[in-house]
Amino acid sequence: LANASHDLRQPAQALALYTAVLTHNAETDEQRQIARSIAEASRVLGDLLDNLLDMSRLDAGAVQPRAQAVDIGQMLARQGTEARAMLAGRNVRVEVEGGAFVAQTDPVLLERALRNIVGNAVKFTTSGLIAIRAHIVGPVIRFEVEDTGQGIATEHQTLIFEEFFQVDNQERDRARGLGLGLSIVRRLIHMLGGEVKVESAAGKGSKFTLTIPALFTRAP
Repeated sequence: LANASHDLRQPAQALALYTAVLTHNAETDEQRQIARSIAEASRVLGDLLDNLLDMSRLDAGAVQPRAQAVDIGQMLARQGTEARAMLAGRNVRVEVEGGAFVAQTDPVLLERALRNIVGNAVKFTTSGLIAIRAHIVGPVIRFEVEDTGQGIATEHQTLIFEEFFQVDNQERDRARGLGLGLSIVRRLIHMLGGEVKVESAAGKGSKFTLTIPALFTRAP
């Protein structure tokens, strides 16, 4: 899977492109509905394939951290903007706090991990607040993503970082993913020399904390 990653993604990307053309050129309501259904199936397929391929590349050691100077404030701002766009129409406020420094780390791996955590917060929060924070705490940078969503029961909190585990998807609806997002986060953060933790209670929201070594920091 790791070696075939590029070849596997190409037809999925082509499918998405052709579906967009089909949707644009549909002439009847029936054709438009079929095109929308194909587009949704294509999106789900692409998401599942991306997660499986990312997992395989991480496990195969095909991904190695490449540290460089990263403006953490800009990274948090992007995450906040993306979250607000996904939350359009919902009564959820997004706050971004801290991050006024530059750190020496891998920007791709770190932002992928943050995006997965923020995406989960968006998925499970229907009202209230999502807060995205970053602060220097001694020798590490601590990132927090806190929400007022549905929360996670105590007995599930150690399981959510395992492959294919999903709390509320016993019917295995593939449109809701494979349950790989948090296991990918754990791998990414471990590659950066850090750790990930969760504090939560069912019905009372969640707080995910990511800590990575602050190899180099300065004001932006």
